[in-house]
Amino acid sequence: MKKTIVSLVLGIALFGHTGSLPSQGQSPGAEQPGAKLIVEPPAPELLAKGLVSIQYRTENVRIMPVFGPDALKITPRVGHLHVRLDDAPWGWTYASGQPVIVNGLSPGRHRIQVELADANHQALAQNVVEFEVPQR
Repeated sequence: MKKTIVSLVLGIALFGHTGSLPSQGQSPGAEQPGAKLIVEPPAPELLAKGLVSIQYRTENVRIMPVFGPDALKITPRVGHLHVRLDDAPWGWTYASGQPVIVNGLSPGRHRIQVELADANHQALAQNVVEFEVPQR
């Protein structure tokens, strides 16, 4: 075990970084494929209760609560979601990796904007989900 750790440390010292950070001279994320955000429509059986659960998945970005300019150096890329309900001037940051859940919606048409952002809050992709909560 001790020999393995020494070999690993020696290998990193001799051959450079472990591959988790971009090489010098490259901009962070330059060699990474484009980020994608896929959002599913909400489940109708939950809408009848005034609850919306939005399943989503990302490609080429891991959703994690890691923020700031230094986090842009992490590969594969990390990010989070910006969520906005009904075009409100405010929204919230979502970094759990779980479905987006909003409860207590009034009957009628609603719109949720889901934006995929990098660790420095720059938009990478976005999607809008429109749905109607029925009268209860």
